[in-house]
Amino acid sequence: MSTDTSTASPVDPRTTTEATPPPGLSLAIRVSGAALVGSTALVFAVIESFLVPLRFNEVYVPVSAAMALIVNAGLTFLAVWLTGWRITALLPGVVWFAVVVGLSRPTGDGDLVIPDVWPGYAMLLTGAAAAVVAAYVVVTRRR
Repeated sequence: MSTDTSTASPVDPRTTTEATPPPGLSLAIRVSGAALVGSTALVFAVIESFLVPLRFNEVYVPVSAAMALIVNAGLTFLAVWLTGWRITALLPGVVWFAVVVGLSRPTGDGDLVIPDVWPGYAMLLTGAAAAVVAAYVVVTRRR
């Protein structure tokens, strides 16, 4: 015969308001998200570039191509999700491509980070294709 009053009554969805950040803070959060994605693309481009000549028993292992495919596609979707701006879908691909092209050119001493071997070409192809296809999907998707 006891009544349980410890349970709370359900919340009326019409009376609750979502907390939205002020416009200046919202812009700062979006810009921070874009900076995070851009810097992550830069770091992964360097890591992938140094993994191009990876070998196992004198056989090249295309780890860099697989990483480029997964990371570039994922960062493209993450950029739009973090910022809410579709134009940021281009950011990871542009940053990644600029770093990889820079590292594929020989230095004045002749040093080369990305050698002329098939895993290097595979990384360039898969990374660029992943960034372009993911950006196309994000930009043309209807809301």
